[in-house]
Amino acid sequence: MTETTITQTAPILADQAHYLIATAGRAPSVHNTQPWRFRVSETAVELYCDPQRRLQADPAGREMLISCGAALFGLRLAVRSLGYQPVVELLPDPARLRLLARVSLGAATPMTAAGREMFRALPHRHTHRGAFGPGPLPAGLVAGLQHDALAEGATLAIVAPGLAYGRLSDIASAVGRRLQQDAQARADARRWTRDAGSPARDGVPAHAFPATSRWAAASGSWIPKVRLRPSPRCCSRPATTGRTGSAPGRGCTGCCCTRPASGCLPACTPSCWKVR
Repeated sequence: MTETTITQTAPILADQAHYLIATAGRAPSVHNTQPWRFRVSETAVELYCDPQRRLQADPAGREMLISCGAALFGLRLAVRSLGYQPVVELLPDPARLRLLARVSLGAATPMTAAGREMFRALPHRHTHRGAFGPGPLPAGLVAGLQHDALAEGATLAIVAPGLAYGRLSDIASAVGRRLQQDAQARADARRWTRDAGSPARDGVPAHAFPATSRWAAASGSWIPKVRLRPSPRCCSRPATTGRTGSAPGRGCTGCCCTRPASGCLPACTPSCWKVR
């Protein structure tokens, strides 16, 4: 960035500091812990992690860093809404490990239509701990998410229904059960779950939980789980009305199939991939 650019954008950063930070602070974070801090100088906004808000069950800080990454994306969107390209330096100072990023204003550039759409969605983001909707994903959504991931230098891997999907589902379920018994995870849930009417602006508000889960959340026995749609599984019994096939001995909750589990996956049809 040239000296001229710095001189021109310094007043903008100073005048818009509250706006930039408030927009970035709308980002999602694990348990809504908001584990970030910001510092505004004449030339940049610096993003720091806040280890005091790190979960006990996250000793390496992975979830904390993912949360801060979401805040960084919101900060970039805020800069774009001002009509500038964000210039991002990741981990700019090895001597300050809590300093995750430094964002300054680059060239003046109008915001794209896609950027405006994402920016308009920010105020509507909220915590919801209910079940996912049962319907199919909108057409083109997955491809769009893959494109967005590539634009950020990442890859969104799609696990198609089949054996790999089943293994992933089993792993996710096992982790969920383990977290239910983990003392640190339960303590995190109690610490960051808010009572109805709480004035706190962090943590998970009571209205985010389904009514049947509020007591479990407050007691720390509720831990967020990853729930995957059951993988197509097959059984040696014929599929009957109101039931579908699955692996032997596991109940019919997967694929409609009349052949043995060892060889029936290719014959499974998408219309059968439902829990009855």
